[in-house]
Amino acid sequence: MKFEDALPLLRECKRIRRRFWDKETYIEIVEEKIAVHVPHHRFNPGEWVGERADLLSDDWEVFEEVKKKVKKYLVLYIISQKKISKRYTQILFLYN
Repeated sequence: MKFEDALPLLRECKRIRRRFWDKETYIEIVEEKIAVHVPHHRFNPGEWVGERADLLSDDWEVFEEVKKKVKKYLVLYIISQKKISKRYTQILFLYN
């Protein structure tokens, strides 16, 4: 989609990104500014300054967070070791 179509989504507190950006890079509105989230960046998040190419491109999309599988594997390991109660295990599965 074009940036002018993505801008209303951004105002609705959605996160958007360009298709060719890194999978975990996106922009969002934070404290009335457009902030960019770049993974593993020490100044994260920073204020985003769009370039002409960004504003005129038509490859914008809604950012969908990449789900990490580490938590589920950790929970399955804990269950296999039987170190916690079944009730706590159910809560962990609901959390993930």
